[in-house]
Amino acid sequence: MSIPIPLHKSKNQKEVELYQQAKAQEPDSKIEVVRPIISFMDCLQEFAAVETIDHFYSSATKMKGIGLKRSQLATFPPYLMIQTRRFTLGDDMAPKKLDVLLDVPDVLDINFLRASGLQPG
Repeated sequence: MSIPIPLHKSKNQKEVELYQQAKAQEPDSKIEVVRPIISFMDCLQEFAAVETIDHFYSSATKMKGIGLKRSQLATFPPYLMIQTRRFTLGDDMAPKKLDVLLDVPDVLDINFLRASGLQPG
């Protein structure tokens, strides 16, 4: 399972912004690095969030429109491999590694990811 890292949900957003401003003003200074701290549960919730797809072609209606996509699990396997997407595309379309700290809990409750099958509508 590959999950995104939502940088906008950083626990220490203000500290990260202050660090980036200080680093931009004095790039050669020895300022201690401040990394965004992201909750692992926020990553899982971002994975399960409803995503809007524009220009979605429905084979049932034979029309284009707006589609909604949500990722869930039909079954819970004995072992679940989770990969965090630590790379993103920069403004120049070059791959950029995300330098973040993930706050992973000791006990992980993922029951909210359980799928409930085909829904009416």
